[in-house]
Amino acid sequence: MISQISVWILFPLLYGAMGLSFIRLVRGPTLADRIVAFDLIAASVAGIIVVTGINENRPVLVDVTAVWAVIAFLSVIGFAYYIERRGGI
Repeated sequence: MISQISVWILFPLLYGAMGLSFIRLVRGPTLADRIVAFDLIAASVAGIIVVTGINENRPVLVDVTAVWAVIAFLSVIGFAYYIERRGGI
């Protein structure tokens, strides 16, 4: 199991990254900035789910994270396709 000290370090870092990414998602000057921020939020959520699953000894949450990562990846690919069809950034 992960020690409590590691959890106390990882959760604030992941939540901080998610919070800063959310600010970029709202304020981003371009659509590409917003897409990158969305991808970072999805990765932060995946990290939070993994740390929770390992900390609570629930391996099923690691499987949930894999599904979450695939859905987030396909969403980013869809956004990139939209930008390409739209004619650039």
